[in-house]
Amino acid sequence: MPLQRNKSSLPALVFASLLCHSLFATPTRFEVKDVGFRNLVYFVSEAPLETVVGQTNFVTGWLELDPGNLKEGVKGSFEVDVRTFETGMPARNAKVRDLFLGATKQPVAVFSFNRFAQVSAPVLKPGMTVTGKVEGTLSANQVETRMILPVRITFWKDGPMVKKKGLTGNLIQVRSEFPLRLSDFKIGVPTQFQGLIDPEAKFSAHFFGADRLPASTTP
Repeated sequence: MPLQRNKSSLPALVFASLLCHSLFATPTRFEVKDVGFRNLVYFVSEAPLETVVGQTNFVTGWLELDPGNLKEGVKGSFEVDVRTFETGMPARNAKVRDLFLGATKQPVAVFSFNRFAQVSAPVLKPGMTVTGKVEGTLSANQVETRMILPVRITFWKDGPMVKKKGLTGNLIQVRSEFPLRLSDFKIGVPTQFQGLIDPEAKFSAHFFGADRLPASTTP
């Protein structure tokens, strides 16, 4: 007599398979390391007497998350070499770097990701952008400040679009815009710069992380 299959058990088997997958799925680590220096952090200081824009492409770091289950959280960090900010005026660069970005005390500013405070969707599908907020710690001028930053995260599967970027593997694109008060990092505006530097500047960070780096970038 042929063995009879219990059709009613199929949904349970499918559910069990999905449950096992979710239990054993591991986060993916995305390295922020672009030899083309296309990652970007910039700020805009809109003071009454002058607007200053500074930018740097010296951004590195890593991000770890599971695109299939963002509720599992996020961790990682990215570093910005504040000694490399350019304002378009060489005579002004040193003052901005040392007096307002804390390059003398701490040459590299670090933002560490702790957790998602909010996400617009639980799954990050290829080509899809998820918005949310991330909680973390920003270390600059030897001062650590806990912050909640808005983020937009896009996931790109390895393919033609990734190759256009000159990278390999799957990509995570992170973008964030946020204000920073100089006083939060124990930085004041000297009298001679009153009206020339805004005590609260607007910062933007745009960077890509890849889960597989080209051979030329690996140690």
